[in-house]
Amino acid sequence: MVPGEFKEHEPVPQQPLCEEAMARFYRALKWSFEALATGRWPRSDFQGRRYPRGSWGAQMAGKRLAQKHTAVLFCCKGDLDHFWKSMQAPSFHSTSPCAHCNADRDQSPWWDLRPTARWRQQPRSHPHRMEPVRLCPDWMHSKHLGTDAYILASVLAIIVFRKM
Repeated sequence: MVPGEFKEHEPVPQQPLCEEAMARFYRALKWSFEALATGRWPRSDFQGRRYPRGSWGAQMAGKRLAQKHTAVLFCCKGDLDHFWKSMQAPSFHSTSPCAHCNADRDQSPWWDLRPTARWRQQPRSHPHRMEPVRLCPDWMHSKHLGTDAYILASVLAIIVFRKM
């Protein structure tokens, strides 16, 4: 048997293990970004535990990471499916799909594009794993690409048949 291969009678790990691993991963990632934003070594590990007295972490706690420099992650880019499955953002196919506004399918429809639309007046901050980082949809994976085909074809038609 090859190392890491499952035997016939061994159960395959289920979703909770994966979910727990993802939760730990995002906690560690958030901890790292918070340290970069403050520019100082954290006083506790990514699980919130204080470093033991005399340990390397305790010696580093509170010290500058990169002299006077800091870094801020202001946007996490991805498609809506990734935000829903991995980041715990609202589901894109729910009745209230947006993490940034209160648009829904009934009272504040997202297709109401007027400046006075109800969803525009009510900002929303949906908690997700990377708070306070803003989730930014990757538009190439969050819109209907058929629209781009029509626009591109129209531009090419104008260039070829009218300008050339």
